Amino acid sequence: MRRMATRSLRTVCNRDCPDACGLIATVEDGRLVRLGGDPAHPVTRGFLCSRTSQFPARQNSPDRLTTPLLREGSVFRPVSWDDAIRFAAERLLAIRAESGPAAILHYRSGGSLGLVKSVVDLFFELLGPVTVKRGDICSGAGDAAQEADFGDEEAHDLFDLGTSRGSSSGGRTRLSPTSTSFRSSRKQRRVAPTSS
Repeated sequence: MRRMATRSLRTVCNRDCPDACGLIATVEDGRLVRLGGDPAHPVTRGFLCSRTSQFPARQNSPDRLTTPLLREGSVFRPVSWDDAIRFAAERLLAIRAESGPAAILHYRSGGSLGLVKSVVDLFFELLGPVTVKRGDICSGAGDAAQEADFGDEEAHDLFDLGTSRGSSSGGRTRLSPTSTSFRSSRKQRRVAPTSS
């Protein structure tokens, strides 16, 4: 029996929540098999939400789409990446030529804090000026409330919570990313603040 090469890699979560959790990824023969929290991460200290911990199962699921699908009537058929990109480019250019770039809606929301979003934004900026959404379906109300109350939506550094007398969080369910941050802040309280 062939022995599998196993490596542990230190990385960070790319989900769109405020914690940016540290992760330890276990990889066997180039395949992600497990994610765990990184105990050395200064904020999350080994915590990992259940959603992210389930990522390897979704990543390796036989039901996961791994190739583009093109709809023909009511049927979806697999196509190559080159064919999918060519189809999308032809449609976008045709819409821009027929109706102007504002007829194209560039819609994106949360889900990842990765740099790829910036590349997609640049793509549509160069194609455009396309129509973009205003606000966000996830946190738009919270952003507006913070700006109305405080004039800005920037928050204190998470490490400030460790030296505060108290903190409060509202407007989200207990299963939201805010509760992850709050859990992290309680862990942070156990550590004496460092002087700069």
